[in-house]
Order: sequence, then C-alpha cells, then structure tokens
Amino acid sequence: MGALIKNEIIKTLKRKKTWIVFVLFVLLVGLMGVANNYASKSMEKQNSLEYQLTDSKKQLKQVEKDFKEREKKLKHEDKIEYERFVQQNSIEKKALNERIKVLEDKIKKGEKEIDWKKELNSKIEKSKETINDEKIPEAEKSRIRSQLKELNYLKEHNIKPVSEWSFNSYNFILGTVSMLGILFLAVGVCVFMSDIVSGESTPPTLKFLLVQPTSRGKVLFSKFIAVTLISIVMITAVELVSFLVVGIFKDFGNSSYPVVSGTLYKYGTQLAENGTKPLIQVVGSSTIVPIGQFLIKGLLLQALFITTVCAFAFMISCLCKSSMISMATTIIVLVMFNILQSIPLSKIKNSIHLLFVSYGDPFALMRGDLILKNSNLNMTVMFGIGVMVAWSVVCYLIGYIVFKKKDILI
Repeated sequence: MGALIKNEIIKTLKRKKTWIVFVLFVLLVGLMGVANNYASKSMEKQNSLEYQLTDSKKQLKQVEKDFKEREKKLKHEDKIEYERFVQQNSIEKKALNERIKVLEDKIKKGEKEIDWKKELNSKIEKSKETINDEKIPEAEKSRIRSQLKELNYLKEHNIKPVSEWSFNSYNFILGTVSMLGILFLAVGVCVFMSDIVSGESTPPTLKFLLVQPTSRGKVLFSKFIAVTLISIVMITAVELVSFLVVGIFKDFGNSSYPVVSGTLYKYGTQLAENGTKPLIQVVGSSTIVPIGQFLIKGLLLQALFITTVCAFAFMISCLCKSSMISMATTIIVLVMFNILQSIPLSKIKNSIHLLFVSYGDPFALMRGDLILKNSNLNMTVMFGIGVMVAWSVVCYLIGYIVFKKKDILI
C-alpha cells in the first residue's frame, strides 16, 4: 500500500495541472495579503489622531452649516421644534469642541494614539450599562455579554486590544482561511481532483494498474489518499508560509490574544419586530481560548473539510468517464449547494446543516457564527465534524462501488 501511495504522489506531482493549480493558489493568497495590507494602512490612517482631528473639525463645520440652513425656517414655523433643534445643536457642538481640544492636546504632547487602557475601561463600563438597560433586547444583550467576556480577559491579562483590521499574522491567516473556505477552496480542490479516476479512463490507463497483482480496492484507495494528502499539505503549507511572511515583514501578533469560541444559542421567548423568535446566546457556553490554539484547531477542521471535498470530487470522478464532464459536474453541483444556502426559505434553512459545503469556514463554525448566519441551531462543531465525516465515508463508498463495476468494462 505504501508503494502504491508513493507512486500516486509522484504521478500527481509530475502533472502540469498540479503546479498550475498550486501557482494560482499562491497568487490568490498573495493577492489577499496585498489587499489586506492596503486596507490595514487605510484604516490605520483613519484611526490616527491627526485624521480624527481633521474629521472632527469637518463635522463641526457641517453642524454649524446645517444649523444656519434650518434656523430661520424653524424659528418662524415651529418654535417648539426650534428650541429642541437649538438644544441638540448645542450639545453636538460642545461634544465636538471637547473632542477637538482633547485631540489637539494629545498631538501637542507628541502622543500617537489614544490610551488603550482608558479606552478598554470605557468599553467595559459602556457594555455593563448596556446589559443593565431594560430597553435593550435580550438578543443584543447576549452578544454584548460575549464581548464583555473578551474585554475583561484583555484587562485582567494586560493585553492591548487589537483591531480586526490590524495587519498581523494571526488576523491575516484567520481572514484568509475563512475567505478561502467560503468562496474558493471547494471549487479549487474539485478542479484539482476532477480527473483522479476519470482522467485514467480515457485513455484507459487503469488497465495497466489493474493487471498488477494488487487488489482494485488498494489501487483506488491509494489514489484517493495520495491526492487528498497533496491537497491538504499544499494548501496548509501556503497558508503557513504566508503566516511567516506577514510576521517577518509586518507583525506576528500575540499568540495569547483571546478569542471567544464555542458559543451556543437558543430561541428567545420574546418575538422580534418581524414576528420571529430571535436567537440568544446560551449563558456560560462561550469560552475564551488563545488565538494560537484557535488557529491550530481551525486548520485541523479545514483539513477535514478538504478531505470531504476530495471524497466528493472522487465520487464524481468515478461516476464519469471524462475528466471534463466530471469537472463540470462537480462545479455545477457545488454552485447548486451554495445557491441552496442563500435561499431564504425556512425548510431549506432548517436542512442547511446537512450540507458539507456549509462548514467551509472553520473559524465561523468554532465561534458559533454559522448558527446566527443561518438561524440553524444544529450548526455546532461536533455536528459539523459528524456531517463531514459522514459525507466523506458515503462519497468514498459510492465511488468505490461504481469503480468496481466500471473497471470490469474498461
């Protein structure tokens, strides 16, 4: 078996198609890195004290302009509304002037950014006030409780908060893996895997393999294992290399940075404005894990997802005699699956957790975001793992049975 797998790996690595797909994948990840770096610089500029000062002055001028435009009209038409308008305008101008003064003082002192500890304490206090506000819906409170848990962890461990747009290795790799899983990974792997069996049916090179003193099952299994291993290794290697490149040239980030994981949900008792019951977090279900640990678990889930996609493409390849037909069929079916996920029908949404393509984003699955996105309580980590394993086994068995019947006719 080892020799068969080694032989299949060598064959796959000698194909031009393998390296074309690999180079395209590298270019895609590189393009995402450039885009993230550009977006990060743009956001960094917008969050600088100088930019905030300029923006605050623009807002102040706009408030003064709006006041002049509406003052005369309201003064003569509606005195009550005029008094309210003057009061509101005065409050806005006072707040903007105070902000401008604070920013100017900080710039004069040579400060580059706002004190993150004060900012963190302010966010914690604001979150507590929101949670205690009876007017805030319970669904919103449950979300804020999860955020408060992360904020308290940062304060207790004296860790500086990092914005989601900050360009460091951990933010980049988490965003890249999520984006690939949602849009590109399944299609890319299927294109790579499309001719694993069908490509050897025309021309019929399988005849040569099947006359060897090796069982048909071993021949098929070795092909599946070889291509699946190459897919996982190549994809993961590119992601890890990009992680190192970003870390070396920009910033690695803090491996102990907290991430909220494992959040579960339940239906609330109060009806929302649209007449449906909102999802609220199950108290105590969320846990705080270091981002380094979160990343490793996510990559393992990604490897399982890739294996499932390989099994699916393997099945289609066994069903078709032409590599072009198998590729087209695989892509069409995947597009249909993705369309089903976007259809806002309750019957479809209630079954979306049974499709393996729903679990392409491992980090959204681990955080519990897939439950909120699809309004489906079944989309937990353990259920997702079960679905992907089931699809892998069933697809492989179908492919194996079809292959056993087909190879007799070659």
